[in-house]
Amino acid sequence: MSYLNAVKAVVHVHPSLHPSSKSLKLQWPGWLVEYVFDTTRAAVNLIFSGARARFPDIRFILSHAGGTLPYLALRLEFAPMIEDSLQNISPDDIRTGLNSFWYDTALASGPQTMGALSRVAAKERILFGSDWPFCDDSVVAEEIGRLTAPDFLAANAVAMIGHENALALFPRRRL
Repeated sequence: MSYLNAVKAVVHVHPSLHPSSKSLKLQWPGWLVEYVFDTTRAAVNLIFSGARARFPDIRFILSHAGGTLPYLALRLEFAPMIEDSLQNISPDDIRTGLNSFWYDTALASGPQTMGALSRVAAKERILFGSDWPFCDDSVVAEEIGRLTAPDFLAANAVAMIGHENALALFPRRRL
């Protein structure tokens, strides 16, 4: 983490099936629900362990709109008020941690998810994500269609998500 912070690395956090989930013998595929919880666990661990604050120059991109993070944001802020063992972190620290991530739109381009994400992430911190090759071309096309639908987001928001925010994150890639 120290090295990643020193070089101001961009780290893409993509989930997998957590070992404890494998023992559940779920009847549905792990990507359907468990992956978003894996991303959420990773982000919560970074915030609550203090790693996010200790290594502020690592730029983390969270897949799938941060998993369940946008939905759980208020619950996370309340945690120090409820749990004595978490009183070393304040609700402001938690909000700062949530605001420090970048979030991609892979499998999250609908109004439900984007509505919650827009209340947690600054519009400059949302990046296009497709989840390809895990999703086939038809799913990627559907994601793009939903994200760019004329009645969904303003054209400037689509441009920011589609490429401008990525160019700001990766300025050497600007053509």
